[in-house]
Amino acid sequence: MKLNRYQQAEAFYDRVNHYLLSHEAENNLLLRIARSLVRTPDQMNDRVYLATVEREQPEAKQPEAEQPIVAVAIHTPPYPLCLSKVSDFRAIELIAQDVVQIAPTRVGGLPEETIVFTQCWQDLTGQSYRLNRQSLIYQLQQVQRSPAAPGNLRLATAADQSLLLQWMTAFEAEALGINESSVAARVDQRLSQQALYLWENGEPVCLVGGNGLPDEAATIAPVYTPPEQRKRGYATTAVASLSQALLDRGCPCCLLFADSKNPTANHVYQSIGYQQICEWHEYGLGNSN
Repeated sequence: MKLNRYQQAEAFYDRVNHYLLSHEAENNLLLRIARSLVRTPDQMNDRVYLATVEREQPEAKQPEAEQPIVAVAIHTPPYPLCLSKVSDFRAIELIAQDVVQIAPTRVGGLPEETIVFTQCWQDLTGQSYRLNRQSLIYQLQQVQRSPAAPGNLRLATAADQSLLLQWMTAFEAEALGINESSVAARVDQRLSQQALYLWENGEPVCLVGGNGLPDEAATIAPVYTPPEQRKRGYATTAVASLSQALLDRGCPCCLLFADSKNPTANHVYQSIGYQQICEWHEYGLGNSN
């Protein structure tokens, strides 16, 4: 097997798209990141890590362009190193050996993939690791229930930037454990993609993000309600409304992540029609959180 690094987002996406789509729900985060890098080239910098591991085949029997991928890895700091669903677990050791030099502080992926990686990481570095969070990946193909909290969903605009910055900062700290100054850039990016929405009831009361093109699975994220507006059904209604809008746009399904330790959120998503597909684990590496 051979590990290949990529410097160009478009070449990387062209190479991995088919492999990632073969398990679209499990790989949806990597697909979303790869597509975002292609659509917003300004995100590419020397900190971004894009790699595949592929079986080496005799050139006469199988052209390089057709060599089968067995694993994909993406790292876009400050987010964790993300591992795809892996078809040959020997590939994980190659990835671990390669990323030692960039020293990721966290890794995320399916349960078996991440535990194999963390064990390889410990063997290579002598550093400890710890399970930070366990999430569930949900998929929806049809909205089963449309809650009716008062208000309406609208697309966020540049006029909402101050509020979006405040709420995105709070969301990333609460849900992702990220506290970095680059939130503003991510808000600008999502605004340019028309991927942030507000549920309003006289005033904005909930933030929900989501985007997707026809024939692509849509992703719902983030979902954030400020503490003073919680337990009023706003998030449930906003997620259901945006999910339906994305399905109406031609997306075959909607995908989202939920904290496995948040029974309220999991109940809400299931009541709308989301069905659990798999788990997603995140580990801290070394002395990181």
